Amino acid sequence: ERVRRIDLLIVSHPHPDHFGGVRALLQHIQISTVWIGGDVADDAAWAKLLAKMRERGVRVQSVAAGQMRASGNARIEVLSREPTVSRAVNDNSLVASFSFGARRVLFPGDVEAEGEKLLVRDHPSLGHDVVKVPHHGSRTSSTAELVAATHPGWAVISCGRREGFDFPAPDVQARWEKSGANVLRTDEHGAIKIDISIDGGIHVQPYD
Repeated sequence: ERVRRIDLLIVSHPHPDHFGGVRALLQHIQISTVWIGGDVADDAAWAKLLAKMRERGVRVQSVAAGQMRASGNARIEVLSREPTVSRAVNDNSLVASFSFGARRVLFPGDVEAEGEKLLVRDHPSLGHDVVKVPHHGSRTSSTAELVAATHPGWAVISCGRREGFDFPAPDVQARWEKSGANVLRTDEHGAIKIDISIDGGIHVQPYD
């Protein structure tokens, strides 16, 4: 895609499957700002990455609900609360809502049942056109309450082939499908591309 600069990069939480690719980006692309949830992780690789980003002049910000950034008709807003030690790392995931015009895409990281409950409670109007399914389609996420609150047209499950966790859980995928969402899985379709036009049109398809 010939991208040479990233204005804003979001790392939902300090687990290696969510931050592992950032080091490669740093080697090839100029990154201006990185938003993180601020959760403290006893992970040497995460600490090393944070140090490397700051060394490269990247502005690393811990953000929580209400943080917002807009450009033209595009806006991204943080919906999740500040992390606490009483919640697991997954439930402290940074949850972001991207909107372009009237269309909305939800990125909930790896929130599980507790994090989803707080999200639904804090944001009564949680409807989105597309949802990146939480925690790769794990049984610990995608509660009936979240599915009903978001009621998306598309649900995208990020998972890999033979990853060892049997993601997504069949009952979780069925729950999204039963809600009326078109389910796309990265293990079956590869990367998923979302095109949103200025007139409100939206097209969700495999990248290829």
